[in-house]
Amino acid sequence: MRLILMKTDWFRKLPKASFCAFFTVLVISYWCNFEVRANSAEILQNRFANHTFIYIDRATGQSHAIYLGKLGNYDEYFPCEFTDGNWWLAKNGQICLLDRIDNSRRNGSSCLKPIFNGNVLSFKDDEGNLAYHAKLVKGYALPFG
Repeated sequence: MRLILMKTDWFRKLPKASFCAFFTVLVISYWCNFEVRANSAEILQNRFANHTFIYIDRATGQSHAIYLGKLGNYDEYFPCEFTDGNWWLAKNGQICLLDRIDNSRRNGSSCLKPIFNGNVLSFKDDEGNLAYHAKLVKGYALPFG
């Protein structure tokens, strides 16, 4: 009789224990998901900071390179010219560039959305059209002259 009561008591506690475990897992997964959403801009910022993306300009067919610094500065090389300015991430995850001297090239309002597909990095404009494919390289990879 005692053995049957012990089994019965354990069986009564099982639903409470499983509910507590399920609730704990649910809360932890929600909290982790919230942390990822809250830090996604920071994650994206860290993914681009101190990296160079190299792309082929569709209009000219020539290689361009943009280095994004850790402190919000960027350096850009396009054939035989260097320029620089500031970069930031917009609230929707787009990368915005503002040229320090020539605002007609990079005015900060025409931002591009980065799309990662494996090792290929693509940038899309505000309408969702492909702007260009790029190669992301760690560190400063602009030519020196």
